[in-house]
Amino acid sequence: MKKSFLLLFLFCSPVFAVAAAYAHGPHEHGVAHMNIAVEGGTVEIELETPLANLLSFEHAPESAAQKDEARHMALLLHRADELFLFPAAARCRSAEIELESGALSAELLAPPAGGEAARPAAGAAAPAPEKHEGEEEHEGEEGHADLDAAFTFHCANPAALNSLELDLFKKFPGVNEIEAQLITGKGQKAAELTPGENRLRW
Repeated sequence: MKKSFLLLFLFCSPVFAVAAAYAHGPHEHGVAHMNIAVEGGTVEIELETPLANLLSFEHAPESAAQKDEARHMALLLHRADELFLFPAAARCRSAEIELESGALSAELLAPPAGGEAARPAAGAAAPAPEKHEGEEEHEGEEGHADLDAAFTFHCANPAALNSLELDLFKKFPGVNEIEAQLITGKGQKAAELTPGENRLRW
């Protein structure tokens, strides 16, 4: 996935090197990793998660039903304005979204061709992934795929841009924890976000 110039700059800077290394942790079901960079009115978000957090499987689709499930997941992710909630006064809007997974084709991850009509119903969530006993970390194991997503937001009123609330937990109940790294003009911070503690403030 092509990273933004902003995040490339941040990841290459000494101050963000530790944060970047921390964000790309082991493949652990239920846990996702996120980098957030805020510069002026631009917000860049990178999300890395096991595919099993978003789907009931974590391999290439083997049936029409699994392909449909993957498309539904992609549709939810393309509704980024409903996943990442900024203060209303900041007037933030999603500008660019990139999705990539070694197990899913570009066609399955593509944005909806039919606009609003092709989107899932408001409030619709992805099906809860199946959990199997003994499934914790599978880093490097064949068949355990990840999904990488990059989101860019532009905010018309940066002065009001001081927090981010994640509605992603509601849309994807398989995500139980997000290990987040945030960098803004005020500095950097790390946080563990959960369905009960889903807001970052700066």
